[in-house]
Amino acid sequence: MIFGLAPAIAPIVGGILLQLGPWHLVFWFMGVMGLVLIVATLLVLPETHPKEARTELRVKEILHGLGEVVRQPAFHRIAWAGTFVFGAQFLYIGGAAIFVVDVLGGGELDFWKLFVPMIGAMVLGSWASGRSAGVVEPVLIVSAGYAISLGGMVLGTVLALVGLGDTLPWAVVGLALLSFGNGLGYPIVQLMVLDLLPTRRGAVMSGMTCVTLSFNAVAAVAITPYVGGSALGFALTALVLVVLGALCWAAHRRALARGTVRAA
Repeated sequence: MIFGLAPAIAPIVGGILLQLGPWHLVFWFMGVMGLVLIVATLLVLPETHPKEARTELRVKEILHGLGEVVRQPAFHRIAWAGTFVFGAQFLYIGGAAIFVVDVLGGGELDFWKLFVPMIGAMVLGSWASGRSAGVVEPVLIVSAGYAISLGGMVLGTVLALVGLGDTLPWAVVGLALLSFGNGLGYPIVQLMVLDLLPTRRGAVMSGMTCVTLSFNAVAAVAITPYVGGSALGFALTALVLVVLGALCWAAHRRALARGTVRAA
C-alpha cells in the first residue's frame, strides 16, 4: 500500500476533495480515515502470529538484533541498492506537485497523468517478478530490473534534453520504465535481505524499511526542491540515484561471486 496502490489513488482523491472544499478538507479526510483504520484493525483484524512464536517486547533485545543487522556489510549493499533505485522513483512521488503543476503545467485533477503510468508500470513489474520467480535466478531478475531502470532514466534524460520532457506522454515514458524495473527487482531484493539473518527477519526488514523511508523523507525536502525545477533536473537526479543503486548491486554481485555471502 505504501509503495503501490496508495501513491496512485491518493493524489486523485486529493484533487477531488479540493473541488469540494478548501485544502483543510484533505487533512480532515486523512484524520477520519486514520480513525476508521484504527477501529477496523481493532475489530476485524485479529493477530494471526501464533502465541508460542511471538517475541516479548524487550528493548535491549530489539536493539541487539538491530545492531547485529547493521553490522552486516551485505545488508548495506542490498538495502542501499534498493533504496537508491526506489529513491529515483520516489523523487517523482515526493515532487509530484512540482512535476505535475510546474513542469507539466497541470492542475490538481491532473496528478493521475503521473501516477497511473508510474504505479501501473511498477505493479506490472512486480507481477513479472512473481512470474519469473523459480524460473530465473533471483540475481538475474534484480540485474534485469536495474538495467531496465537505468535504460529508462537514460531515455528520460535524452527526452528532456531534446525538449520533450515536459510533454505527455514522453514526460513519463522513462519514469514508467524506471518503475517497471523497480517493481521487477525490489521484491527480490526484499527477500534477499530477509535471508541474510533468518532468525532476525523482523529486525532486518525494520532496518531496510527505515533506510528506505528515511532516505526518501530527506530527499523530498533536501533534494527535490532544488532539482525539480525542470524535467531535466528530475531526470538527471533520478539517473544518478539509479546509477548509485546499480553500483551497490554490482558490489553485492561481486561479493556473491567471491563467496563471502550466500545468494537467496
